[in-house]
Amino acid sequence: MVFYHCPYIHRTGKICGRGSYRSEGCYVHWKSPVRTPCRDCGELNSSIHNACYKHVGKYQSRENYRRKKRDELRAKIVMLENHIPDLPDSRHEILNKYNLSTESNPLQLRAHANELGTLLPDWKARKDVKEALRRRLFKENQIEALVPDKRGKKLTVKERARYCAKTGDVSDIWLHALDLAVPKNNTDEAIVAASSCLSQFRKELAEAGVDPEQINTYAKLPDITRASNQST
Repeated sequence: MVFYHCPYIHRTGKICGRGSYRSEGCYVHWKSPVRTPCRDCGELNSSIHNACYKHVGKYQSRENYRRKKRDELRAKIVMLENHIPDLPDSRHEILNKYNLSTESNPLQLRAHANELGTLLPDWKARKDVKEALRRRLFKENQIEALVPDKRGKKLTVKERARYCAKTGDVSDIWLHALDLAVPKNNTDEAIVAASSCLSQFRKELAEAGVDPEQINTYAKLPDITRASNQST
């Protein structure tokens, strides 16, 4: 059995040194807290702040201030979480009705964007639904496909192309191409105008540096071109 000397340090600075079979200390001091020098003056103390009674006050004040700020931050987080609504029942049914989930691709989600849009009367409702989808771990491109930003429709064809080149996501190219390809009405003039916008979109994508193969695959809609040719 190993024999130890008690390492406890008295206030006078003297080491106890009493023999003991415990490495923690002798029978008197083995449960005593470890004494460390004060960070300001070097006086031995057992404070968790490593400061003597003369200097511990300022460290306690700092700890209390930080604890108060942490509590305020936690309270704000809880308040925000409680005020972010989940999907209303009618909108929740759309996800279940068409079996939409985080595994759905943007094209599948986009097919139901108009139906969901009729249930969103204003920008606040759209924002609430986006927050709810984020809580359900939907990705940003999936959310944009299901709840497209109305302001995005104000983008010019050139701005759309630059945005697609910046994101580098082929699904963005496809979604913007679909938006541009939808005619305002069923007249021949509207169909030709939509085809013209789509053609300009491909040209702007090429100038923005998008891969030509991606342009041909995701920004060419043969049905629109065919309808436009029949109208002219």
